[in-house]
Amino acid sequence: MILDANVHASIDGGWFGHLHDASLERLLHALASAGVDHAFLTGIAGQTNTEEVLALCRDAGERLLPVGAINPTEHASAAEARRAARRELAGRGLVGVKLHPRVGRYDLLDERVLAVLDELDGWEERIGVWICTFLHIPGVRLIRSPVEALCEVVGRNPRLSFVLVHAGGPDLLRLATAIRSAHNAVLDLSYTLTHLMTSSVAVDLEHLLTTFEERLVFGSDFPECDISAARAALDRAVARANPAAGPKVLGRNLAQAIGVRTKGI
Repeated sequence: MILDANVHASIDGGWFGHLHDASLERLLHALASAGVDHAFLTGIAGQTNTEEVLALCRDAGERLLPVGAINPTEHASAAEARRAARRELAGRGLVGVKLHPRVGRYDLLDERVLAVLDELDGWEERIGVWICTFLHIPGVRLIRSPVEALCEVVGRNPRLSFVLVHAGGPDLLRLATAIRSAHNAVLDLSYTLTHLMTSSVAVDLEHLLTTFEERLVFGSDFPECDISAARAALDRAVARANPAAGPKVLGRNLAQAIGVRTKGI
């Protein structure tokens, strides 16, 4: 089973006003062309909300798994953010929720974000947490640098399962080293596979495919990245570094981390 950890779509096919075609039809065609069995459709607060994610997943049959969206800092207090999480996310059939500090222009360590994570941690219903790891925001002063902030959040809620989207990009090796002992987090390689493989990150990835292969997961970041190109980039890296890592990164690691088998997949 091949899984894509991070794809996007929208009801009208638009994407942040760009020329990208984010329609469900194009996404499903791209998944089929790349030989991907299922993908996690991740929402982004302010772009594709949880209601839209659920509607798109229903229209896709069983090909897509829903990851809702929330911006905790839209709420005035930590208590209000907790109530919003219960209202918007609980009992919806979601496999996860996406936090996107860069688009939302907030710090990952904001008390309202931590309150939402604590709220999710207390639920009997277990949903994963997807976090965009590109945390630098021009004009916003961060409490901690990205690697340190991500390490703190993952360690603070060890019962939650985290998918760290884009795997830190240029910080791939540093992030992997920081979370090595936190087995509740995996690194999603979306965007990084298609945009950074002509940099030193390619060497870091090949190293991790031999030393950290149980914690890496395949992703594309459709529509901003081509799914077939992302898979080809991973296949080349795996062939050079460690062919045995392929099945793990392409699906097994994420299935185990998020427990998609409990969702009927």
